[in-house]
Amino acid sequence: IENHPVQCEIIGPGRIKVLTRYLYTQEMIGNQHYSVSVSIDAGKPTIYEFETQPSTVAFFRTDSDIVPSKAGKIEIEIPPDSHNVIISPTNSNPIAVRILIPDSMLKRK
Repeated sequence: IENHPVQCEIIGPGRIKVLTRYLYTQEMIGNQHYSVSVSIDAGKPTIYEFETQPSTVAFFRTDSDIVPSKAGKIEIEIPPDSHNVIISPTNSNPIAVRILIPDSMLKRK
């Protein structure tokens, strides 16, 4: 995501895991810093900061020009009831986000 938040509705109580990866170009080397904002129900966001480096094992099958970083890990406690969770980068650094949500916490339509 690049300036585009990820938004999902989650039913608590429970805990979700979020994996984030900074997206390197082929020319980039060394450590990079990035941060992610997480808010629940438009409440005050919590900022998570990471320092990372290119992954030696992860890759994108569809775009070999992008090298994902090592994963940054976040665990978020979700209170009871249904909640809107928004995850977004705090600046223009491109990142990838993967959210691991137990089936019991997803709203079915």
